[in-house]
Amino acid sequence: MAVALATDAETIVRVLAILHRKWTVHILCRVIADPVRLGQLRRAIPTASKKGLTASLRLLEEADIISRRDLSDSRLHVEYELNEAIRKPLTELLNCLVGASVVLACSDDRRPIQRGPTSGGF
Repeated sequence: MAVALATDAETIVRVLAILHRKWTVHILCRVIADPVRLGQLRRAIPTASKKGLTASLRLLEEADIISRRDLSDSRLHVEYELNEAIRKPLTELLNCLVGASVVLACSDDRRPIQRGPTSGGF
């Protein structure tokens, strides 16, 4: 695996900025397997508003990460799916982030657990 160079920093910052947007990681984890409809996302992420999910979906579409497919006939039917070119790298990135969370010992409240001499840490 190649080591990130200092010249890669801006690219990494742009990727992290996209992932840091509200609901983005939740959406990506859902669409990575199968196309989804907005209603499915709302049920999968009940704390997200329709407006918030729609805004995040639009940003992901603008970034060419997902595609919006209008399958409407007599009633509205729109699906969102991950663009195939990003599927493998995104899957690897998300898996790396899960691995990093284990290494960093992140707790459920999303703050790193403090390790010190009394806790038997590093």
